[in-house]
Amino acid sequence: MRKNLSLLLLIIILSGLGIYEQQLTLNAQELSVWSNIRNSARTIDGEILVRCDLAPIPNSRTHLHYFQDQSWFEKELNYISGITYEATVSADPDKDIICRYRTMMRNDLFDLSEIIPVATDSLVLMMAGYLQNDPESPNADMLSKVANDPIGDIGDDIVSDLDITEHYFAYSDSSLYFAIGNDTGEYPTGPFLGPYNFYSTIIINPENVIQDSVFYAVIYSNVFNIITPGLYRFAGLDIDNLSRIGDIDHSTSDDLLFMKCSIEDLVDDDYFGTWPNTTNSLVLMPMTMKVGLDFSFDIGDSGILSVQNFKQYIIQPFENSLPTITNIRVNNIGGQIQVLVDYDDSEGHFPIISRINFDDHTFVELVPLSHDFHETVTFQAIFPPPFSYSTIQFSDNGYDIVEYNLDLSNEDFEHLSHIKPITIYPNPLLLSSEGSKLNIHLNLPSLSHEKPEINIYNVRGQIVRRLAGSESNPRVWDGLNKYGNPVSSGLYFLRSERYSKYTTEKVMVIR
Repeated sequence: MRKNLSLLLLIIILSGLGIYEQQLTLNAQELSVWSNIRNSARTIDGEILVRCDLAPIPNSRTHLHYFQDQSWFEKELNYISGITYEATVSADPDKDIICRYRTMMRNDLFDLSEIIPVATDSLVLMMAGYLQNDPESPNADMLSKVANDPIGDIGDDIVSDLDITEHYFAYSDSSLYFAIGNDTGEYPTGPFLGPYNFYSTIIINPENVIQDSVFYAVIYSNVFNIITPGLYRFAGLDIDNLSRIGDIDHSTSDDLLFMKCSIEDLVDDDYFGTWPNTTNSLVLMPMTMKVGLDFSFDIGDSGILSVQNFKQYIIQPFENSLPTITNIRVNNIGGQIQVLVDYDDSEGHFPIISRINFDDHTFVELVPLSHDFHETVTFQAIFPPPFSYSTIQFSDNGYDIVEYNLDLSNEDFEHLSHIKPITIYPNPLLLSSEGSKLNIHLNLPSLSHEKPEINIYNVRGQIVRRLAGSESNPRVWDGLNKYGNPVSSGLYFLRSERYSKYTTEKVMVIR
C-alpha cells in the first residue's frame, strides 16, 4: 500500500482527534477523564486505597497502574458509587508511589480501519508513565505499556521485522522514552541499496497539528546516511519537508527497540506550539515503513493511537495525623433527618470509614458532597426518624477512629429547624406579566456528580416540561410546555429526585 506519508498521517491524526474530542470532556488545564484522584492513609495491612471519578466514556475500560520496585503493576478498579471507582495498592511507608490511569476505548462512531487499512478502531487514553530519575538504559518494566498489536496484520510484501506487536512510553523531567516490539525481535534497517526499514513513533501536539500541519517522529533507520536515527519534523503534506531537529539514543534489549529524545529539542522547535498545552497531552502512534530507493514509502504497520496525559499523581511517604470533624448540624428535611459534618485531613486523605452508628447496631453512611480532600469536605446523611443516641465515626486508615457522640430525642427532633427541599417564587406565577418566570431553589446540597432533574406535571399526572440536570441554582421555568407554548392556568407540580428520594412542590399558574 503506497501512499503519501504525510497525508496518511494527517488523516489518521484528524480521525483520532475526532474520537478524542467527541468522547472526552476537556477543561482548561487537563484531560478530565480521571478527576478528583485521592487516596486514604496506609491501612493496618500496609495498603493504600486510591479513588478517582471516571468520565462516563462508552465502550471503555480503565485500570490503575502504580510503580514499585522499578516495575509497573496493574490493578482492577472496583465500583464505589456514582462515578467513583477504587483500587488498592501495596504501600512501602518509606517510598513514593507513582500512580497513573489507563483507559482503553473502542471507537463505535465509525470504523477507522475501513478508511485507513493500517489504522485501528481503538484509542488509548492514559496518564503517561513518569520516571523520577533519567535512566540511560531503561527496561520495559520501567516504561508504561500502551498496547499490544496483533501479529500478522501486515501486507504480503511487508517483512515481519515491520510487524509491530507492542509499544511503550514514559517520560522524565528532561526526556521522552519510546519502545517498540516486533514479530522477530530484530530491527534491521535494510540492505545498502534498499529497501530500507523505518521504525518510528509519531508525536503530535493535538492543539497545533491542524493549524500548522506539523508533526514529529523519533525514527530509527539508515538511508544512505541521509536519514539516520533522530528526532524529525514533518511539515506540510510533502515528504520532502522532513527536517532533523535532534539526536536520539537507541538500543535493543529484551526483543524491544528503545528510543529516547530530549523534551527540550521537541518543544523548542519553532513549529511545535505551546508546551505545556491546555490539555497537557500529546498524541502518539508507533509506525513502521518500507522505503524505496526513490524515497517512496510503503506503510508497514501501525499501533494503537494513544493520548498521553502528562499528569502525575505521586503518594509520598508521610506520618499520618488523624482527621478532624467539626460543625455538626442536624436538620428536619420534610420529616427526614439530615446530618451534616465538616471533615478536614491535613494530608488530604479521604476517610475509609464515614458513618453514623446507632445504639441498635445499625448504621448509615455519611456521603461526601465534594472530593477535594485538601480542602474542607462536607459529609451528609439523610435517614428517617426515630433518632436517639448515635456515634459519628471517621477514619482515614481503617483502625484509628475519630468519634463524636450525638444524642437527640424524638421531642428534640420536632423542634429542629425545618428546611423545605424545594423553594419556589413567585407563587402564584402570573404569566400575564412580561418576563415572568418561576425561580426554583433546591435547598439540599448536591453530591459532587449530581445534576438533579426537575419534572413539571399537570393535575392529570402528565409531564408538561422537563428541566434538564444542571448545577445552577436557582433553576428557572418560563411557564412554557415542552413544545414551547404557554401552559394553561391551573395547578402544577414540581418533582425532583435527590439521594434516591422524591420531593414535590406545588405552583399555581395564572394567565
